[in-house]
Amino acid sequence: MKKFSPLKLIHLILMIGLMLCSCFSTVMYLGGFGPVVAGIDKSEAILNGCSTMAVTIMLLTGVIYLLHGYKKNAAVYYKTFILLLVLVNLMVIIMDVIYATMTGIIIIKCLLYAIKIILLLLLAFKKDLGPKNTWIIFYIVVAVDIAAFVVMLIIMAAGSFDNGNIIGVIAALIADVTLGLAIHGKYADKKSRGRI
Repeated sequence: MKKFSPLKLIHLILMIGLMLCSCFSTVMYLGGFGPVVAGIDKSEAILNGCSTMAVTIMLLTGVIYLLHGYKKNAAVYYKTFILLLVLVNLMVIIMDVIYATMTGIIIIKCLLYAIKIILLLLLAFKKDLGPKNTWIIFYIVVAVDIAAFVVMLIIMAAGSFDNGNIIGVIAALIADVTLGLAIHGKYADKKSRGRI
């Protein structure tokens, strides 16, 4: 296995740890166990379970891509990671539209995630973005996630604590680091092959 820098090693450990937490949450939601599902109906618990399952698979593809050293032959994991990230963000919007009371703060949260989805789709499907434009999009994604994190803190301060939301916020920030490392690795690999 390729030797990792301390930063990448710590990040890998965080991803694996969060992946295990997401897997545990998936079992709790889909199995209808304990305080995780207290106060929510079965359909919401199932949707939350599907969301945390998507987070688990997303993190797994990120781990695989990292372990492959961001090479071209592992590019499918990069695209899959981004598309699963799109799916997770879409599910957050759907759950808010169906189950949350539509306050101004929830609408802002949904708009932030909609912007993030558009940016991620650009990263996944737009050909020849180039390093500069790719990094600009990445920084906007990070800014959107930080704004969404602040919104989530406001929502939780109002008394709407949710285990799934906490995991989702942490997963989003970890996913941003994963995405940044993947972009760096992708262009480093291209440069080594004389493609940029």
